[in-house]
Amino acid sequence: MEMKDEDIFDILDGVASEEVRLRHEQLLAQDEDYKILFKELLQTHELLLETPLEKPAFNFTDNLIDKWEAVNAPVPVKKPNYLPFYFLGGMAIFIVLAFSLVSVKETGKLVMMPNLSSAFSIFESKALLNVLLISNSLLLLSYLDKRILKPYFQHRFVVKH
Repeated sequence: MEMKDEDIFDILDGVASEEVRLRHEQLLAQDEDYKILFKELLQTHELLLETPLEKPAFNFTDNLIDKWEAVNAPVPVKKPNYLPFYFLGGMAIFIVLAFSLVSVKETGKLVMMPNLSSAFSIFESKALLNVLLISNSLLLLSYLDKRILKPYFQHRFVVKH
């Protein structure tokens, strides 16, 4: 006829059922080990009642939620950089095209097979060259802004709390 610690604490709190109280009275009258256990739990119960409860900080819930969100934030997945592969592929295409345009005759001289002067004559226009230079300059500026200037200033003006 054992009693659980929860039942004993229910007795100490005054919320135990009549059946549990009767069993408790019987054990107190008959079992010395139970008396010792009950006295120890009674002392523990009194200490718990005397212990003051700490009030949590005013913003405890907000801090807890912020930390929870920080821990459970999704981890950014780094996209693979395919730029070296694009470069190598472009170089391979360029080499294949270069070898297809140049052939070696039996005499050992390099000879260009097609006549590309009409195709490249479009680049002789100064207006087109100016447009290409300006567009390349704008692309370079946007790249520098995105990759160098923006990260520099973001790290520089971070407000530390």
